[in-house]
Amino acid sequence: MIYIELEPNSTKVYLRHHDPEKIQDKSKGFLVESIPEPDKSKAGMIEELHFNPETKEFWYEYYEPTPDEFEQMKQRIELMQQALDELILKGGM
Repeated sequence: MIYIELEPNSTKVYLRHHDPEKIQDKSKGFLVESIPEPDKSKAGMIEELHFNPETKEFWYEYYEPTPDEFEQMKQRIELMQQALDELILKGGM
């Protein structure tokens, strides 16, 4: 099971927790069996996961990243690569 929460007055999923037993108050969200994978043909686009609590259906909405969002993604990737390189060099993997 996966625990999800939606943004207030929205269908947008803002929290996913794959170990729902660790969530104390589940009254704000929903337990679901699985979450569909995003469309791989939309690579490079920003995906937003949505959920309809009445029908229990998921869908993704996609949009082009703004230049600022694109730059932020590049910076995050660089930081993750640096952290991974450090782990490998220290024999952590």
